[in-house]
Amino acid sequence: MTLAGRFGRVLSSLTFATLGLSLSATLGLSLSGCGAALYQIDVIAAESVVAEAEHAGAAELAPYEYYSAREYLAEAHHEASEAAYEDALRYAQIAGRMGREARRIAQEHREDRAAARDIEREQPGDAR
Repeated sequence: MTLAGRFGRVLSSLTFATLGLSLSATLGLSLSGCGAALYQIDVIAAESVVAEAEHAGAAELAPYEYYSAREYLAEAHHEASEAAYEDALRYAQIAGRMGREARRIAQEHREDRAAARDIEREQPGDAR
């Protein structure tokens, strides 16, 4: 995937609050090397998705996916600190996938709970 393709994917998942910081970090890193820049783009996207999953309640509703995403993200940071950007990029991408899955599962659980509450409200009470 090209740098432009990765950047477009990141933009679609970032909030405007983090966009300025993300652009500054990405531009700064792109001047220092391509591996670091690609890693930075994917790690920012993964961090954003993991934060969204946490906000959706994934720690409780999708614990395997959520905590896996966090661990992969931590490993990505560790590998990047050792300048192993290829490995760091791979871990950041896995963290993003796990974070998206955690967010999806948590949102489905919330929707199911809301639907169940709606059904309970629609059912008439026991007439005794």
